[in-house]
Amino acid sequence: MKFGYHNHDFEFSENLGGEMLYDIMMKNTDAKLVIQQLDIGNLYNGGANAAEIVKKYPGRFSSIHVKDEIKASEGNEKYESTILGAGIVNTKDVIDMVRKIQRMFITSSSRNHTRARHRLIVLKKIWPL
Repeated sequence: MKFGYHNHDFEFSENLGGEMLYDIMMKNTDAKLVIQQLDIGNLYNGGANAAEIVKKYPGRFSSIHVKDEIKASEGNEKYESTILGAGIVNTKDVIDMVRKIQRMFITSSSRNHTRARHRLIVLKKIWPL
């Protein structure tokens, strides 16, 4: 059995002793025991960039939560989720970077069935079987 962690945004915006919380977690967890699911949308609200995080920690992500982000139209967040391919996250490049290193699972969440169907169509176009 392994422990899994799914990031949000605060891990990238908050520091402890001058070090980003996410860096502290990654340095102090054993990759054999702790699975990292990288939410490639959430981290933008914390000021991070998905491609840079994947490059910084190669081989650490066994799961990717696929999202795309646009500038938020309201609220306290800088960004909000949008339809894949319509935002600032270069989803294909990020997933391709991880796939070169290891096998992984891709997850996507949506309570809206139309949006979920659209995400599946976009993913199939990017990575045909």
